Amino acid sequence: METFVRKEMKYMITDQQKQQLLERLQSKIEPDFYFDCTIYSIYFDTRQLDLLRHCEGKPGFKQKIRLRSYKPAYDATTPVFLELKKKAAGTSFKTRHEFTLPALKEFLTSGQAVDQATRELSSMLSRYELLPQFVLCAHRNCYQWKGREDLRMTIDDRLTYRSKNLGLCSDEEDESILEKGMNILEIKCTQNVPLALARTLNALQIKPASTSKAALAYARLLEAEKHTQKQLDSDAQPVSHPQSERLALKRGLKRRTVQSGSSVSSVLSA
Repeated sequence: METFVRKEMKYMITDQQKQQLLERLQSKIEPDFYFDCTIYSIYFDTRQLDLLRHCEGKPGFKQKIRLRSYKPAYDATTPVFLELKKKAAGTSFKTRHEFTLPALKEFLTSGQAVDQATRELSSMLSRYELLPQFVLCAHRNCYQWKGREDLRMTIDDRLTYRSKNLGLCSDEEDESILEKGMNILEIKCTQNVPLALARTLNALQIKPASTSKAALAYARLLEAEKHTQKQLDSDAQPVSHPQSERLALKRGLKRRTVQSGSSVSSVLSA
């Protein structure tokens, strides 16, 4: 079980800002354990995307649940992490438990909790009818501030998304949702940031961004929904079975690209 309580600050930076940032901080930071990796995350939500929709108004409290791995999860030995992340009053609370895919399947079947993390996860899963909604793959470089174990910096320079074939790996369906030449910088710490870091961010005109990676994927889901709705509204062509076709479109809109019968456990065989 792992629990993280910290501030998380996000920034959208250009390639030039990234290069300048790393050059100016090279004596202050060092690569951490997951320095150069691709992170695979499956995000879960209700059929109507209640958790994501709740975040639209920037509420004081929000939460999300995801399954994450730090390398493609093709076999029964790869560690995966089921995570529950909450944010309240600007502070993030993340609880996660490490599983293998067979162990995760057993947990989802039995619901038996063994620690605080699995108790919270089990409660979340029982409260909502959650479905896998999309996969985010992020290529990431991670750094730790020297002498500050609580302060980490991550830079995602590639971010891809898909809403089909929902497994913890890359896929030909992946599409980029990060503009070319842009990066997502995150600073994560439990205390105030060092003055040297604050001054560097200010000098490079790096300002906080309100968006998140999940929000970028959510926007893609809404775009797909609007496209389906537009197709539904403008479909005036004569067809042999218009009612059945309109019904199929409505079902597709409701499902939002989630395969019929999907559940949290359905991704375990992906």
